[in-house]
Amino acid sequence: MKYFLTVAIPSNPSKLANYDIDGLVTYCDFLNLMSYDYAGAWSSKVAHHSNLCDTSVAIEACCRAGIPPNHLVMGIPTYGRGFCGNFKNGDFCNKPFDSICPGTIEPGIVSYSQLRTNYLNESGLWKEWFDEKSSCTWAIKTDGTQVIGFDNPTSIERKGKYIKEKGLGGFMVCIVFILLKK
Repeated sequence: MKYFLTVAIPSNPSKLANYDIDGLVTYCDFLNLMSYDYAGAWSSKVAHHSNLCDTSVAIEACCRAGIPPNHLVMGIPTYGRGFCGNFKNGDFCNKPFDSICPGTIEPGIVSYSQLRTNYLNESGLWKEWFDEKSSCTWAIKTDGTQVIGFDNPTSIERKGKYIKEKGLGGFMVCIVFILLKK
């Protein structure tokens, strides 16, 4: 049986600068890039927490820091992060928000399965929108009071194409929050 030595690394280039990149590349089989949680309760404006634009910047920074692309594994979350505010005109990206939305895991965090089952169902209270420009998906409450950024099959497919194009080592799924919630 073969065992792998891996480590999760931050996607923020300033935090990555504190790591011994040469040591990680030498001793680890691959490095899991935490390419999620770019936005949340700590943010001042609405933004998608796992968008491909920010992930691309992080991957480029990793490669400049000396990490070979085939050592990098992109993280994909199985949850969304949501915001509450007055988004009735549909204009919410990079806008201030009033609070984080109620969550199914913890405030502001909704599991993908709950998004599909209880939000994006036949009730018509929520709609799904894929932003072609940033390759990310949003669940938008039709009354304009809540938005939740998450990954769906379309955004994951786009990330898969990016992984192949850049010669990355693959992807990993982040489910830690779901495991903590009973």
